[in-house]
Amino acid sequence: MSQAADVLAAFRDVVGSEHVLVADDARALASQDVYRAGSLPLAVLRPQSTADIAQLVRLARAERLAVHVRGGGMSYTDAYLPQHTHSIVLDMRGLDRVREIVADDHIVTAEAGCTWAALDAAVAPRGLRARFWGPMSGALATLGGGFSQGAATFGSARHGSSASTALDFEVVLGDGSILHTGRAGNAARPAFFRPYGPDLTGLYTGDAGALGIKTAVTLQLEQRPGAQGSLSFAFKDFTTMRA
Repeated sequence: MSQAADVLAAFRDVVGSEHVLVADDARALASQDVYRAGSLPLAVLRPQSTADIAQLVRLARAERLAVHVRGGGMSYTDAYLPQHTHSIVLDMRGLDRVREIVADDHIVTAEAGCTWAALDAAVAPRGLRARFWGPMSGALATLGGGFSQGAATFGSARHGSSASTALDFEVVLGDGSILHTGRAGNAARPAFFRPYGPDLTGLYTGDAGALGIKTAVTLQLEQRPGAQGSLSFAFKDFTTMRA
């Protein structure tokens, strides 16, 4: 108990007492997704910056605590559910800022806890939208979760999954160091539009957070349509519809 108290005190020193949740109901909520629940973690931590996460990871590593990363909680793949109690859950929703919109280059950088809906609201006044603009749960689902689990819905018919629009991830690695996976993360070098080599961006798409904790993403934008419409079709039988 004293060891647990010591590590909780260390976590509080990093993010503040109000962002270290140990109540049973908070831990239960953070250890479940849409369908299933995992073990109750030692605590739920709510970091507010990339620096916070780097420090928390170093502390967790020293205590050999498993680290699970939760975004909007809309996953149904068991990707972040704790397997045992000697673990922590990082609630990423405190990292929700849109850092930079470069309208001329059709690029935006936003933090991993930003929802797809919030991103859309930020770029819409400039007549832009993300080339992939989110899953059906995008009002609550986060960018980090979408890119970690290969989200596909809005924009996928033209551009594929979320992975096809990623230019760079800011990632906290298991030792607390920070990695930028793509050239978009380095202002001294021009970015390029592809989610595979020679940079590392493609490795971090669909990894469910196993290779590191995404804290921000740079992704591609496109012009927002000036108008839109829809059609509905009805068929009397399946054979006609198939034809």
